[in-house]
Amino acid sequence: MKTVKTFARQFSFSLMMAMTLGSAVVSCDSILGEEEVDCSVEYRVKFKYDYNMKYADAFSREVETVTLYAFDDNGKLVYQKTEEGDVLGEEGYTMKVDLEPGDYHLITWAGLNNEASFSVPLVTAGESSLDELQCKMDRLYSRAADGTAMVNSKLSSLWHGEVTKQSFSRAATSQVVTVPLVKNTNTIRVILQQMDGVTVEVDKFEFTITDDNGLMNYDNKLLEDETLTYYPITVRRAARTWGHEPTERRRTATSA
Repeated sequence: MKTVKTFARQFSFSLMMAMTLGSAVVSCDSILGEEEVDCSVEYRVKFKYDYNMKYADAFSREVETVTLYAFDDNGKLVYQKTEEGDVLGEEGYTMKVDLEPGDYHLITWAGLNNEASFSVPLVTAGESSLDELQCKMDRLYSRAADGTAMVNSKLSSLWHGEVTKQSFSRAATSQVVTVPLVKNTNTIRVILQQMDGVTVEVDKFEFTITDDNGLMNYDNKLLEDETLTYYPITVRRAARTWGHEPTERRRTATSA
């Protein structure tokens, strides 16, 4: 009798496990596609900008517009979304994205708007490729015979972010992924000072900076570009100021 009871308990437990596993399969992966089963997952993206001298996340305080691009394994654009304004400054801000489960190459350009000093081409989901997502600095051309490219206005702030392979899964009802940002623009200040304390006559000096750093690829690496000449944007006593990209990203270019 003891053997029969043991067998009955084992059979009952096995049956219960089979039913439980069967239910799990039906819940989201069943080919029956039962309508009453809710398999939706909410995906959100958090943007973080803590690669700075403050050693703190300054995204909510500094970034006013952000665009996320998602590319598939073939390098084709499948999704893009832009958000801007006060919502980016809200505590705990994340961007809700409508993506199917899978692996994606995520790219972010932040700081681009109608008044920005940079621009990216218009891209189309299902058609545009990863290599098309280049970011170019605006420039003017002098009337000189050589038509020198120049920048003589303050650069707007620009950020870039990338996650080369991000998996979005059905493992939970919600998933938040983080895209870290790096700021491409900064400020250069040139200060002239006489050792004997005599005031420097700033009108007797002219400073420019030249570099070929005005075109960035989707991964934020510099592409071949024409030489740009940057002129000062302000003159204060013996100091002239430029806006520029940080040297750690080998961008020492400035804007005027």
